[in-house]
Amino acid sequence: MGLTPVSGLPGATRSGTIDPTLVFHYTHNAAKISHDKSLVTPVGVTEAEDILNKKSGWQALAGTSDFGEIIRKKDGDEGARLAYDIFEDRILDLVGAYWLKLGGKVDALVFSGGVGEKGKELRDSVIERCTCIGFAIDRTRNNAVDDQEGDVVEIGKDGQRNVLVCRTDEQVYPVSRVTGSGRY
Repeated sequence: MGLTPVSGLPGATRSGTIDPTLVFHYTHNAAKISHDKSLVTPVGVTEAEDILNKKSGWQALAGTSDFGEIIRKKDGDEGARLAYDIFEDRILDLVGAYWLKLGGKVDALVFSGGVGEKGKELRDSVIERCTCIGFAIDRTRNNAVDDQEGDVVEIGKDGQRNVLVCRTDEQVYPVSRVTGSGRY
């Protein structure tokens, strides 16, 4: 995430990182893209912001903000397939960027949050694409994440780089507990 949650990975209703000139496209031309000027409806900056925050992401691509539904429909629904592929592609973009920035000194690839914890298909396909940098997945452990105890579940293959699923509880450290030093 950057300045706002809109940057980074696409989300349920958020666009994720986009070409910044898209805002000018929306505010200058129209929300309805057409060569027919009579169909052009101007969009203000506030509405463009609303589109990027609340009318984009998986909802716009697949018609649902439920990633579990997207996974279930991805093999037969073009919008769900597109949403899934874009999400996976953006994850791989980030893994590659961090891999290079850290000079390959990476201890683990960690999946968390609702999609990371429940998306065994997504974890499997992302790790499959990361085998070239030393990650491997134990499909038996990956499929049994829900049945395993603990806040951190290892789903990597023995002898390979760690692949972890970390269960998150965003209520443990509410923002009001953050001190001036930024520590909890």
